Amino acid sequence: LDELLNALGEHEKFLLIGYSMGGAVAAAYTAASAQRVRNLVLVAPAGMGHQLGPLANFIRVMPAIGDWLFMAGYGRSHRKGTEKERALHSAVPFVVDRQQRELQYRGFLPSVLSSLRNGLRSQAQADHQSIHDAGTKVVAIWGAEDDVIPLYCRDKMAAWNPAAEQVVVPDEGHSLPYTHPDAVLDKIPQAPPE
Repeated sequence: LDELLNALGEHEKFLLIGYSMGGAVAAAYTAASAQRVRNLVLVAPAGMGHQLGPLANFIRVMPAIGDWLFMAGYGRSHRKGTEKERALHSAVPFVVDRQQRELQYRGFLPSVLSSLRNGLRSQAQADHQSIHDAGTKVVAIWGAEDDVIPLYCRDKMAAWNPAAEQVVVPDEGHSLPYTHPDAVLDKIPQAPPE
């Protein structure tokens, strides 16, 4: 991200938004580069160390057998999970078809497995405490019915960064950026006037 911003000649502080696993990535970047981030918006962010279940834990710690289990079963699980959202109103046309098409991309499954073994393995407590100490304004937006990043993760973030603004969208799951984009957009801090 630093290389991209430098190549574009962007040197001002900016707003960074991270959703789901991207929330953990955005928090890690902000902790390392607080001087560049004006505001951080996290939508259902990963990195709170929530339990993914016994099968995911087995896959995480058993490389060969875990790889086979993951590659054999994740596609079906991904399709089943996304199909549940097909009836939901979405601001993104054909979002379920687009999500399911990800399974065709070379590298998609290995990247999800890598996230399971690495990025989702540890908690981002140090990152969030560093962000708090730097005084970066944080807004965290949660879906009250999210079964991917459960709402109890909000309490961890509140403990790690008491200054973070916590927003809960009622009756909403993990898909809130595209099923309720206005609720998300309303909470994004505006740039200060120049």
